[in-house]
Amino acid sequence: MKEFLIVLLLLFRFVPECFASRSLSIVEDKTVVTGDELVTLTASLSGFTTGENIYMKAAMYQDGSTNYFGFTQNGNNWVKSGDSITDQRQIQIGSWDGSLLVKSDSGDSGYKGEGDYKIKVGFYYFTSGGNLSSVQWSTNSVDIHINEPDPTATSVPPSPTPTLSPTPVRLPTPTIVLSNTPYAVKPTKQPVSTISATPLPVTGVLGIDESFATASSYASQKENTKEHTSPLPLICISIGLILVVGCCGTIGYLYVRKSNFLHLE
Repeated sequence: MKEFLIVLLLLFRFVPECFASRSLSIVEDKTVVTGDELVTLTASLSGFTTGENIYMKAAMYQDGSTNYFGFTQNGNNWVKSGDSITDQRQIQIGSWDGSLLVKSDSGDSGYKGEGDYKIKVGFYYFTSGGNLSSVQWSTNSVDIHINEPDPTATSVPPSPTPTLSPTPVRLPTPTIVLSNTPYAVKPTKQPVSTISATPLPVTGVLGIDESFATASSYASQKENTKEHTSPLPLICISIGLILVVGCCGTIGYLYVRKSNFLHLE
């Protein structure tokens, strides 16, 4: 019996080590994001060997779809879910804290706008032959709701307040209306002599009385005519005579003086 146990121990010593099935599960730090807001996933590993290297990526998708999208942070770079395996994040088991930073990719065809999505994590490990395995997905997925970012309000600087300057007021130009109607010259009212008829004594001889009345009326009219005759013509004639006499006298004086002067020579 003792010998049998020693043989069994020797057999187990040389039997190749069998690895348990690799698996991981994830949890998230938030269930609602806006736009490309970051999400932190924390993975719990099982069946991995300390020190082995694997590649990991996150994938977002709508329930029932295989059109995956999203970014996984790899150092200072963001790697798309559909990029090559060797571009994904490489980790070493035992030195990794189990966290992944992921975000949405609104420019990918898998993104259908604001709504509900799921996230899962895939990994690749090296086989015994040194080749990379096909993608292995996490045993669970988490739900995420993606909101569209609100439109950015464009800041418009306030319009400068215009400075009010006094506006000159133009006074209306007075309109001068020239009338073509000449001013009426008010005639000077001349005194009108009133001839009062003095009743003549009635005589017995009608003919003599009528002649005397007629002669008296004519004399009165002649006197009134003399009173109302204008003196202007008489004044003009007088001035004309004075000028003629003066001219003649001057000519005579000059003639006499000239004759005397010739005589003296």
